[in-house]
Amino acid sequence: VHGGTDGVMLTIDGNLEAGLILVDEIWDQLESQIGEPVVVFVPSRDVVVATGKSNRATIDEFKEKSRKILADAAHPLSENVFIRINNKWELFEPIGM
Repeated sequence: VHGGTDGVMLTIDGNLEAGLILVDEIWDQLESQIGEPVVVFVPSRDVVVATGKSNRATIDEFKEKSRKILADAAHPLSENVFIRINNKWELFEPIGM
């Protein structure tokens, strides 16, 4: 995990980071550190970034970067931002293309 309470990027091997969304322990710990529900972006299989739901500046920054990734990625995934509520991922808002 790289970053701080404003926003983090999760990395493994540069190929399968999207699978990290399935590891509850990561999100439990991050939510505890941030102090609010986590929102996550998974624009391609090798990019996972997250922040707190009320951190609008970082959400907007991640949206901008996600748009670029979605446009250029060899393996694009999701055009949506997700929020973790009661240990389940729900739609938070679209990235907007």
